[in-house]
Amino acid sequence: MSAPGTRLALFDLDDTLSDRTGAFRVWAQRWIERHHIDDPDALDWMMTNDDGGYRPRDLFFTDAKEHFDLPERSSELARDYADTAHDDYRRDQHLVDQLQQLIDSGWRIGIVTNGGVGQDVKIDKLGIRPLLSVCLVSGTVGIRKPAPEIFTLAVEQAGGPGPETPWMVGDHGRNDVGGAQAAGLRGLWISLGVTWDVSRVPPDRISPDLTSALAFLRGPLPD
Repeated sequence: MSAPGTRLALFDLDDTLSDRTGAFRVWAQRWIERHHIDDPDALDWMMTNDDGGYRPRDLFFTDAKEHFDLPERSSELARDYADTAHDDYRRDQHLVDQLQQLIDSGWRIGIVTNGGVGQDVKIDKLGIRPLLSVCLVSGTVGIRKPAPEIFTLAVEQAGGPGPETPWMVGDHGRNDVGGAQAAGLRGLWISLGVTWDVSRVPPDRISPDLTSALAFLRGPLPD
């Protein structure tokens, strides 16, 4: 086993360390009720057009205003989202314990995530910031995944790679796995029930969920 803290694992945030999809579903249902939208397909529309959070919020709410014929300006809807979207995030003691176990087994851990200041809000609410050796949010550093530079910067700020190749763990094939591999890291893809796109370079490891991914990292790793 490596000496404590020599290995480095970087993690995505949304739908990797946090259940962003579930949190957005709760928020969207509440938003539909607040706006008195009488459409049985409204929630499905919100989930599909949200695109896992990757659709820019200004475009998303421009479409939502038009689709649901709302009187508010799209900019007002976007501001309301920014103010309320993270209300349901809470300290996740199970996640804290799982990450602490990884640290205790000889790892440094960090986060590399796309997004803005809301990502920092989530990290603090989840209670995991004290565990991190590095935390890079694209809107703060001005580099977005899958650019290799953001992974290189994360490794540098975490204190270097150590004697073994660092790992990047995430649910997005291009942003997390592809970007990390381009930067010389190993990519661990959390599949969440999705099949890997065989047209892409395969990840170094596939795990069905975060718990399985962490169990893999705690074990003896391949050379």
